[in-house]
Amino acid sequence: MKIREFIDGRNVSYDTVRKFIINHPELFKGHIGKSKNIILDDEAVRLLEEKYPLPSPVQVIQDASARERLQEIEAKYINLLEENNRLIQEMANLKLVQYKQRFLEESVKQKDYEIEELHSKLEREKAEKESVRAVAIEENKKLKEELANKEKQLEIEKNKSWWDKLRRR
Repeated sequence: MKIREFIDGRNVSYDTVRKFIINHPELFKGHIGKSKNIILDDEAVRLLEEKYPLPSPVQVIQDASARERLQEIEAKYINLLEENNRLIQEMANLKLVQYKQRFLEESVKQKDYEIEELHSKLEREKAEKESVRAVAIEENKKLKEELANKEKQLEIEKNKSWWDKLRRR
């Protein structure tokens, strides 16, 4: 028997079997012959069948109760898959809601920070206005005092006689 004839019906390639034979010469010594291809005797075929057996055929069982049980299990499996998909969708929705909530919380924190900044800026501006107002009131008082002094001097000048005015007294 040739290797090509041996591999018919088996899930193995020609090169795999050939490599196995070459890698295990002690097992196949005296059991293979060579012409153009490797020829296998009965002992070599038996050794290769142990390593690469024919696949066993699938047995079909005609059991109605087993089939019904299988259908029940399949229905449960489908229901569990649907439930799993629903739970995955709910989890995704919850993750989305959590993300939005975190985003809104960060936005609120940012707005609170901006409001605090505006309040502190407003307080600084109020303080500046108060200081400017205090300075303006002080300057106004000084100007009123100067005006009063100038009016006194003017009154004094008006009350002088023309002779005193001429002499600049």
